[in-house]
Order: sequence, then structure tokens, then C-alpha cells
Amino acid sequence: MADRQKGSEVAQFAQRRQLTVLFCDLVDSTALASRLDPEDTADVYRDFRDACAAIIEAAGGYVAKYMGDGVMAYFGYPTAHEDDAERAVHAAVGLVRGAAELRTSPDVRLAARVGIATGLVVVGDLVGERSSEARDVVGETPNLAARLQAAAAPNEILVSNHTRRLAAGLFTFEDGGRPPLKGIKLESSVWRVVGARLVPDRFRARQPVARAPMMGREAELETLFEVWRACQGGGVRIVGIVGEAGIGKSRLADEFHRAIASRTPHIWLEGGGVQLFSNTPFYPVAQAIHRRLSDGRPLGPDELLQRLAHSLALVGIGDDALALIAELIDAAPPDAGPPIAGEQRRRALIGALADWLVRSATRWPTVLAIQDLQWVDPSTVEFLEELIARAAQARLLILYTARPDTPAAWATAETRITLRPLDRESARNLVTATAASALAPDLLERIVSRAGGVPLFAEELALLVGDEAREAPAAIPSALSDLLMARLDQVGPAKELAQMVAVLGDDAPLPLLGAVAGLGEAELAAALDRLVAADLLVAHEANGRRSYAFRHALIQTAAYETLLRQPRRGLHKRAAEAMREQLPELAERHPEVLAQHWLKAGEHREAVAAWRRAAAVATARHALREALYAAEQGIAVIGSLQASAELERDEIYLQNLVVNAAGGVEGYASPRVLAAIERSKRLAEQHGGVAEALQRALGEWAARSSRGDYRGAAEPGDRYVQLARSEGGEGALACAQMILLTRYRQGDLASAEAAFRAGESYFQHHEFLRQAGAAPQVYGSAATVAWLLGLGEEATRRSDLSLELCKAIGPYDLAYARHMAAQLHVLRGDATKAERLASENILVAVANGYGPLASLTRITLGRALAALGSAREGAALIEAALFGPGVRGARGSQTLYLTWFAEALVAAGDAEGAGRALEEALGVNPGETYFRPETLRVRGDLARARGRVDDAEADYQAAVALARSMGAAALAQRAMSSLAGLRGSQGRRDGRGTVGA
Repeated sequence: MADRQKGSEVAQFAQRRQLTVLFCDLVDSTALASRLDPEDTADVYRDFRDACAAIIEAAGGYVAKYMGDGVMAYFGYPTAHEDDAERAVHAAVGLVRGAAELRTSPDVRLAARVGIATGLVVVGDLVGERSSEARDVVGETPNLAARLQAAAAPNEILVSNHTRRLAAGLFTFEDGGRPPLKGIKLESSVWRVVGARLVPDRFRARQPVARAPMMGREAELETLFEVWRACQGGGVRIVGIVGEAGIGKSRLADEFHRAIASRTPHIWLEGGGVQLFSNTPFYPVAQAIHRRLSDGRPLGPDELLQRLAHSLALVGIGDDALALIAELIDAAPPDAGPPIAGEQRRRALIGALADWLVRSATRWPTVLAIQDLQWVDPSTVEFLEELIARAAQARLLILYTARPDTPAAWATAETRITLRPLDRESARNLVTATAASALAPDLLERIVSRAGGVPLFAEELALLVGDEAREAPAAIPSALSDLLMARLDQVGPAKELAQMVAVLGDDAPLPLLGAVAGLGEAELAAALDRLVAADLLVAHEANGRRSYAFRHALIQTAAYETLLRQPRRGLHKRAAEAMREQLPELAERHPEVLAQHWLKAGEHREAVAAWRRAAAVATARHALREALYAAEQGIAVIGSLQASAELERDEIYLQNLVVNAAGGVEGYASPRVLAAIERSKRLAEQHGGVAEALQRALGEWAARSSRGDYRGAAEPGDRYVQLARSEGGEGALACAQMILLTRYRQGDLASAEAAFRAGESYFQHHEFLRQAGAAPQVYGSAATVAWLLGLGEEATRRSDLSLELCKAIGPYDLAYARHMAAQLHVLRGDATKAERLASENILVAVANGYGPLASLTRITLGRALAALGSAREGAALIEAALFGPGVRGARGSQTLYLTWFAEALVAAGDAEGAGRALEEALGVNPGETYFRPETLRVRGDLARARGRVDDAEADYQAAVALARSMGAAALAQRAMSSLAGLRGSQGRRDGRGTVGA
């Protein structure tokens, strides 16, 4: 018990997350100690540590540990930032510079070396001390950072490839190869930091060379063009592009810049706020000036000063402003500067900057683009306010990007463009254009759903998909990890509630969330409000029930993945127990959710019971794919447990549900159905009672019967009928009569009709109707039997009853009933009704994933089209369906389908093909006789058309004899009419009188 308590304490504080770890130490500290007095050495160490702490903390890092003459720091914990890898490299540059600036004695210069690595770790209170000081870290990342630091040369910074990718474009790196690192096998190069790079902005720095075209922002881009055109007439215009991180603000501004570059001569000045420098005065302005003067190339201070002086002189600005602005951009100052300091100097700089931009914008149309306004320092905001006040006559467009909650008074722009998530079509196009290879449609849709309309998410997920990918990436792309974690850390204690919502799934009902969180009503409401206000969660109301979901699937994943296994399991267990004990109606309505919680809690026996319930509920709802998924999940869990009689009985039940569900979705001839039947049979030989035996016999009969193996189906069918009559209830008796009814396919129409009439009182029993396809099979088959017997009105009644009954059962049964009804219309000669019903049914079957049913309905549609004059189209449709998935390899009803194919070929003028189809129809399944008279009749028609009168007469006579022996009055009448027509055309009579007497 003590161990479990301690484990829960560890779970409460430790977490999984991406972390950037930095190690730094003094070079040759042992030699230094030998040269200095011990007290002086202690002072050096103290000064070095103090300098390290100041630099690391200023960059947003956390000093986790001092180690003699070195320090270990975390970037991304306990608080994450969107740019932790960049912050770590920035700090490393400062550490190397800071070490060189420390002085110990005239002849001693200090040097530092730094190693940085980024990756997944477990960090926090790993020993359960419940202390705010506990910040231990476990994983390969800290080991790699330490080894890189040991391998670095004096004043050198080595970073892992992962860190380099995250900071790429913002710093210059050199390939450091793969140096030997003790205990670590490098899969890629390490990198040496050369220095910071001058880049236009973070957006362009991180873009791949060939990026996808911008998608879904055409209207917003046109709005920018309209404002730009208005700006040409004079006056300052302010446009804000507002939206969450990754929504495409910078991309839209960049596309606007590209578009106007070739349209209108103008000046483009661009800078941006950076979270790390949000308190550095005029940082974005200095960026913008530096970039404009240097064209993105590194320049020495003297050349930079010359260019600045030239730009100022062009608009008539003198040396006083030159000195102020030169100091701002670290250019070499002129010999003399204005004798002012402090606040007066800052105000003078604001005035000089505003004057320069106003004069420039008066002469040339100018755009001042400020990225990430939410991180702009107060001095820059003050400058922008001054600029707006002075620029009434200038041709100036101030374009800024910002997060939705940016607190800037002047940011109430004249034009505010709020970017929403991309529509699904635009997101789909973006993923397709970004992915390295073509994506399967289902994979594409999963990526689009996971991205939630955020372009950055869509691109990063698409880039993760390799050529052989079959699944959407489950993990968070590393480029997004810091961004998502920063959003979660910003909500403080409410982050724990966010983790609970992540555990509860895509839609967390408020009652369940309250039960799991264990918070008071007011406290829970306040935390939820904070998560909604932070745009992490959205609230939904449906049927009087309030629930919460993450705005984006990736944020949910980030919240979930921070949890260690033990607390994660604990929360899933709490959720399952709450559903079972406090919210039983929720468990009853969504047993599949309960099963997932038990499974993820590690309670596998409970999970089996829940999956069994979920499969049964889905089967009763005729949600076949959901039933199949639940049954196979339950079987998989059983396979992970030690065998027992109880579990094997559970598996028998689930395997039989697989037969039922997969039979409807894939056809009973599918390998999955056959495997489930075989497994169920082996288990039932050792375990199981009457119910299991009935299920096994029914599944075996259905599989054999649907494949046209009527002889093989007889034994399990007879077994089922015997068991049902001796020990089964009304549902079992209904199935028994169904088995007897379907023997009409072997030509026994009389007993089939008797079976239907005897079973009519059972066929609407709830246990029978729960079985997918049972009702349409019974009533559809009974309608076919009635038509064959010549009972046309009764056939219509049974078909109409099937359609009406199946409307209330579910989509699969209704689709099956429509398929059978369309077949009946073809048999009766009403091709128009058959064509309309079959066309509608194919759409429904395809939309619901009923592949085999869609194929069979296409055969009916093809026969109807042939009768309506589209013979070639109809024949092609039948041929494609006959040899497609779900039909190929099965022999059930092949006599009928091949005969219809032959009739379509005859109508299309392909007599040779029709002849082959008819021979195949007669030979494919000799035991299937119910439609054989019609096949013989059609062959007789073909022989007659070819002038083979004797062959035609023989086929007609055989068709009449077979139909009469079965009692198939409708087919006998057709064959007799054909025979009469033949004899009438030849002027012949037999000795017994006219045909049909």
C-alpha cells in the first residue's frame, strides 16, 4: 500500500513533455583551481554560476542543477514557451560570451562550452517529495546534452539535430558530424552554433524551400488589396490580421507582400515581436530598419551606418536623428551625437523614427508590417501611436498580426481580418499539396480532421506522413510541441482539468467531468470557463446535456501525453467507475466509451465485458461496422489474457457477432467471416451451452448458404432447426423457419412457402429483428417465392411489408430490403421502378460501407438499364459487379445473375458473350435450381435467334418441365409462351394439341 501511495504522489507531479536541456561548464576548471587560491576559485565559480543563472532566466529557462563548475538548465519546463529550443540557443550564445567577459586575473581568460538537446522526457517530482524544488528529468535527452557539452571545444556550442531543426533559420549552424559520445549512438549529425542569423521573420525562417500554395484565404487577400488601393490616395491605414497561433496570419501577410511587389513601387518595412524580447525597447523597429538597410545580408557597422545616413539624407533628416537611430541598430555612431540622455533621449528617438517614416511614406507608398503584436515592447507601441498621429497625409499602411487577446489600445484597426480555421476542402487541398506522396482518401480525411482547420497543424502532420504511411500521425510533430505545451501551461492550475478532459475523450459530458475531477460546482465552472476563454475547449449543448471538447485534436493529444502512465490509468479508471456507478445511463448509452476507459485503465476483464456489451448494442442498432470493431476489440483483449472457460465463452459470443457483422459488411464468403466461424466452432466444442451452439450453427449455415454451398449448409441448418425446436425461444424459432424458407433456392418452393407461413408469427420477434439482415432476407425471399408460385399480389404485399418494417430497424436492413424489392421489380418486368430503386440504394449502400450489397444492387440496376434500352451500360455494370469484391468467389444466386448478364449481352448485340454466360449460369451451381427454368428459356431464345430451332425447343420444354416440377407457375408460363411462339412461327403442333393445354 505504501508503494502505491508513493507512486500516486509521483504521478501527481511528474509529467511527459518535450524538453530542451542545456549543459554548460567552464573549460579546464581543474587547471584553473591549481593556479588560484581556493577562495579565489570559489569566487570564480560563484560569479560564473550567477552569470549563468541570470542569462538562463532572462531567456526563459530554468536552472535545474549546479554541478561544481557547471550548470544544467531546462527550457520548456516548468513553463513552456513557443520557442524553447531557440531560447536555449540564445542563452548558450550569451553563456559563452558571458564566460569570456568574466575576469579572474590579467593572465586568465575563462571559456565555456555548451551542449543542448531536445526530446521527450519525464520531468518533475520523480521521487514523490511534493516539493516545488524537485525538478528531476529522465530520458535520453539530458544524457545527450551532457555528452555534447563534454565533446564541445572551448567557447563552442554543440546542439542535437532535433534542436537544430527547431531553431533552423534563426541561427547559423555548421555540421559537426557524428563525434563518438559515450553510451549514445547518434542517428544524425550534431551541429555547431555559429551565431544568430538575420532573417525577415520567424515565419519565413521556418518554411521549407517549396511550400504549398496558400489555401482558403482568397477573400482575406482581396480585402488587403482593397485597403492598399485606398492607401495610394493618401492617409494612414491600419489593418490587423488576427487569429490563433498557426492559423496563417504571417502567411497571409507574406502572400500580400509577394502580390504587391510586382504591382506597385513601394517601401516594405517589416519587424516583429518576439516573446523573448518583449521587454527589449524598440526591438521590432530595430529589426525592420536593419533588414531594410542590409537586404538580409550581414553588414559591418561602418557600412550599415553609411546606408542609414544615405536613407535619412534622401528625406532631409540630419545628424541628430542619425546618431539616435545608429545607436538603435548597433551601427558605428558618428563622431558627435546629441547631448541628451534617459527619457528625453527615448522620446527623441521616437520622434526621429516617426519623422523618418512619415517623410518616406509621403514620397513613396510604404508598408510597416509588425508581426506578433502581442509580444511587442511598450516603447514600440508608443512609437506606433506617435507615427499614427503624424501620418495623416502620408501613404502609409500599418499591417500587424496578433493573437486574439492582444491588449493594445490602438490595435482596434480600421480593418480587422479575423482568420478562422480553413474549411474542409481548403484543408484537404493544403494537406495534399504538402504531403510528399499521394495519400489514400481515408488517410487524408484523418489528417484533415486531426488538423482542425489550422494550416500549420495540417502542414506539419502532412510532412510526417511517409511514402508507406497508412495511418495519420498519432504523435505531435516536434515543431508544434512547444507551441501546444505553452498554450496549456498558460492556464495554470486549470491545466489539470484540461488533462482530465483529454482523458475523457472527444466529447466530455459535464456530469462525468465533475465526477472524475472531484471539484466543487463553482470551482469546476471557473476552471472550465478559463479553458474556454483560452480557446482550448469549446462547450456544446445537445438534448439538455452540456459537454466539452478540445478545439483542436492536437491540443487534446498534447494534454493527454503529458500524463505519465500511472496517473493516466488512474484517471481512466475513475472515469469508468464514475460511468458505472454514478452515471449508469451514460454507460448504457455508450458502452464502447466505457470499454475504452477500462482498457486504458489496465482493467482488462472489465474491458472484455464492456466490449461485449458495446458489440451487442451496435448489433441491435444494426451499426455493423461499429459492432465489428467492438467485437474484434473484445477478442483482442481476450487474447492478451490467460485462457479460462469464462473468457472462451465470451469469445464464442464475440466471434459469432463478427460473423453477423462482417457478413453484412463484407459478405459471408469473406476470409474474416470464415476465420470467425472456424474459431467459434473450435471453442464451442469445448465450451458453450445451447445459446452458443445456436449462434455457431446459424453463422456456419449463413456463411455456407450465402456462398451457394447448399449441400454444406444443410447440416448446420438442420442442427439449428433441431435445437431451436427443442430448446429455443421465439427468436430461435424464427431463424429456424428462415433456414427452411431459403431452401427455395434448391427448387422446393412448396415447403419454402409453408415455412414462411408457419413462421409469420415469429418473424417480428425482437430477438430475430436484432440480427442484421434477418428481416429483409425472410420477407424478400418470401416475396420471391410468392412471385415464382404465381402469387403476384402476395409477392407485392410481402415486399412492401419488408420495406416498411426495415425503415424502423436500421440502414443496413433497409438497404437490403430495397435490394430485394428492386430484384422483384425486375422479375415482374417493371424496369423503371427497379432502376429508380436500385440507383437510390447503391448510393445508400456505398455511403454506409455496405460493399457487397452495393455490388449486388448494381447487378439489378444493370439488368433494369438493359431493359430500358441502355444495354451496353447495363451489361458493363453487371460484369463489373459480378467479378468485383463481395460477389466474386460466391455461388449464391449466380444462376440468376449470370442469366441477367446474358440477357443484357443479347440486348447489346453480343450473342457469343451471352452464350458463354448462359453456359456458366447452368454450370456454376447445379444445386441452385429456382431460376434454372429461366436460364434454359433464355438459352432457347438465343438458339432460336441463331436458327437452331430444335435446340430452342429442347430448352423450352426442359424449362417448362422443371418449372412445373417446382411449382414455379411464373417461370412455367414464360417458358410455355416462348415454346408457343416458336411452334407458331414454324406452323407446327404436337400430337397432344396446343402448347399450354
